[in-house]
Amino acid sequence: MEKRPNAQDYDRLLLNDIPLIDVRAPGRVRSGSNARCP
Repeated sequence: MEKRPNAQDYDRLLLNDIPLIDVRAPGRVRSGSNARCP
């Protein structure tokens, strides 16, 4: 199930994988399987 997550999906991803990414903090290093540029 590979799909481009929307804002709500990103919120769910952040709740589950907070250390991986925070798309609302562009200054942060993006890493992990959920790190994708929207």
